[in-house]
Amino acid sequence: MQGITGNTVCPAARVPHLHLAVPAFCVFCVVTGADVVTTLVILGAGGHELNIFLAPVINLILPIKVGAVMVIGSLAAVCERRLPGAGWKVITAAVAVTVLPVIHNLMVIFEV
Repeated sequence: MQGITGNTVCPAARVPHLHLAVPAFCVFCVVTGADVVTTLVILGAGGHELNIFLAPVINLILPIKVGAVMVIGSLAAVCERRLPGAGWKVITAAVAVTVLPVIHNLMVIFEV
């Protein structure tokens, strides 16, 4: 693709909201990692998983969370293609949902 000056345009320049989606996805990855780490800390201290859907397969928490990150990233990419600007909103919603267990886990770990 050629730009106005004849220079090749970076593929990222064709995605106007990429500057919002990439940082949001990075935050989502960090928050998901924090969820895994804080959950494992609680389990290691003798706690138990409160999520009734995840409790039976808690030994697979890491692959499940990696899969969730991949699904959310893919969903955000599809949304961004169909409705420009929607991708980062999907990721932000995922961050909002994922940060709640992290806050709870930190409160349990630090006995707040």
